[in-house]
Amino acid sequence: MKFHETYYLVDDDSKMFSSKDLKVWATEKDLVFDNNSAPKWAIDKDIFGPEIHFINEKYNLYFHNLKKEYGWAIGVATADSPVGPYKRYERPLVSIDKGHALGPHIAREGT
Repeated sequence: MKFHETYYLVDDDSKMFSSKDLKVWATEKDLVFDNNSAPKWAIDKDIFGPEIHFINEKYNLYFHNLKKEYGWAIGVATADSPVGPYKRYERPLVSIDKGHALGPHIAREGT
């Protein structure tokens, strides 16, 4: 994704990279929540399988994590910049008790 004159890339381990020319990449900070703590439903503060979309003038970070109770869930957090900090929602978007909720991806009509 491009923000101002910089391109950003995030990997499955929540590591962010930036580039001005798409050839030379620098390591940015890891993605973290605004207070560096997990959502109430998650077992830890790790962000797995992150995906970032710019929607309604905000950067939306979609991720999955294990729930404190058995199962997986997909959560969302928002920020004004792709590098954060991200303010998380306390409730998951999707909660699954059996199987896995992996690799969140959104689809928007007309895109």
